[in-house]
Amino acid sequence: MALLAVGLGLTSCTAGDPSDAAAREAQRQPAPSRAAVTPAVAVLVPRERVGWFGGRCVESTQAGSPQTPTPELVEFSRQKDWYGGAGLWVTLPLWGGQRREDGTIDHKIGWWRTVAGDLQIVATRLDGLGTARPDVPQGYGSSGFQASGVNFSGPGCWRVVGMLHGTRLPFVISVHA
Repeated sequence: MALLAVGLGLTSCTAGDPSDAAAREAQRQPAPSRAAVTPAVAVLVPRERVGWFGGRCVESTQAGSPQTPTPELVEFSRQKDWYGGAGLWVTLPLWGGQRREDGTIDHKIGWWRTVAGDLQIVATRLDGLGTARPDVPQGYGSSGFQASGVNFSGPGCWRVVGMLHGTRLPFVISVHA
């Protein structure tokens, strides 16, 4: 305890003028780089723990959305179950898809883009091996509603990521027919 008191006493005696301490700290900081100014990719992180856990698919829900949809979006679309933010939204929950003769499962996914741009989609199976083929048809304009589809190789737990102008919106769904 005595050593601590002596140490604190020495620190307070040698600290000097607070502006000197700030100047010394500023000298130790690296100069800002151009990379620090460049905008980073916005990855919208869900507020809930989703994915494949303990043999169970924990799906994304509107309650776990990274942001709350604006009243304007809800009113305009007449849909309240939006998930996302930062210019890109998806409707959740998704219901069962349609099974094709080859065993794959098609899911339709509705998106809302509050910023202009071309939507891109990737999907990864979390509980095993599988492939997915996204389809983002043209003709929906550069913003607003965008229909899409994903053809999944089979049922399972899938992470789907929508990408638009540097924003990445991941969500998890259980695919079944």
